[in-house]
Amino acid sequence: MRGKTAKAALAGALAAIIAAPAVPLAEKLFGGPDVDVSVVRAQAGEVDVVHTETDASGTRKDTKLPTAGVEVTLKNGGEDPAVIVEARLSVLTVDRVRACKPVGGDIQSTGTYGVSLPGSAASGDSYQGQVQFEVAPHDADALTVTVGAKEPLVHGAPLSLYRVHLQVREAGSSDFIDVPGEYSLGVMPSAADGLKYDTCMKRRAHKAVRAFLDGHGSDTITPTLRGILHAANSS
Repeated sequence: MRGKTAKAALAGALAAIIAAPAVPLAEKLFGGPDVDVSVVRAQAGEVDVVHTETDASGTRKDTKLPTAGVEVTLKNGGEDPAVIVEARLSVLTVDRVRACKPVGGDIQSTGTYGVSLPGSAASGDSYQGQVQFEVAPHDADALTVTVGAKEPLVHGAPLSLYRVHLQVREAGSSDFIDVPGEYSLGVMPSAADGLKYDTCMKRRAHKAVRAFLDGHGSDTITPTLRGILHAANSS
């Protein structure tokens, strides 16, 4: 996808991400005779992704939901187009907040591209997703990498918290371009659950969410994750 604000939606369940504040980086991270790609800036954001929810009776319903991701602006100072073909997430930290009581149903998501984390994701694991994003010569463009769960999520599943490092790879290179910063995301139990936690879930989330976000300013939190933190603080 091309354009001044190209966004690649990755398959996944409803997620929320925090990241270090967006700052101009202007640091050249990849070079070649005809391609000169650098990361200009990166920030957490949210884009609408179609999620398909299946209830206990088997009825399917497609809903657009805000899904958090990392928007990365790349600059190509070379003479030839640079094509980004892969994104890689390295899991740094994992935590989970167990739901208080299960309810029926499950949720699946669809998207254009996908970096999906399995339920067994642990610290030190890395996961790749295919991307097809072109940056024209002497131009800058942005793509958004959203993150979700590999398996359908059951209502009442735990709220999974991940801190990850993001990299992207340009066609013809075996090396990945680092996207500076660490990004934290929370995969929700389901689209229907959203932020509608009961008192029990608020109590469980209170300590876990605050501890996971320790050291990260409130200005670095996406709207969805800010809502989770607010719910935890109001318990």
